[in-house]
Amino acid sequence: MLTLHVEVSAPDTGTVLSSETSVKQPRYLTNAFSLNMLEDCASASISVQRIGLAEARKLSATTESIIGHADTARVVSRELGREVPARRATVTLSAGTSCLIAQYRGPRLPEGATELPEGSELAWLMLTVDELTS
Repeated sequence: MLTLHVEVSAPDTGTVLSSETSVKQPRYLTNAFSLNMLEDCASASISVQRIGLAEARKLSATTESIIGHADTARVVSRELGREVPARRATVTLSAGTSCLIAQYRGPRLPEGATELPEGSELAWLMLTVDELTS
């Protein structure tokens, strides 16, 4: 049985939802997280922290894109102000690995989209795999 512990914190609210305070340099830039991305384990502890666009732009500079859909990659590129390639890849996250997540919220992206549709947003999240236990 896999036990997953998730901590979340929100920026600029004064409310701390997590004990995690520092942001680690992410290895990957993605638009989604799946439990299937975790190294095989019996339990896992991850931290998720919402960050602002300015911080996401700085952190994304050295990340490897694992955004699998071209339309999503184009929208993320526009938001970050740099080219983000679409790249379908399977990755395995081990303890200590971080990902910058561009979580799309809104209606389905229209085919060929290059910007966010009205009423949608990208929520920028930092995910860190704190611990994996066999």
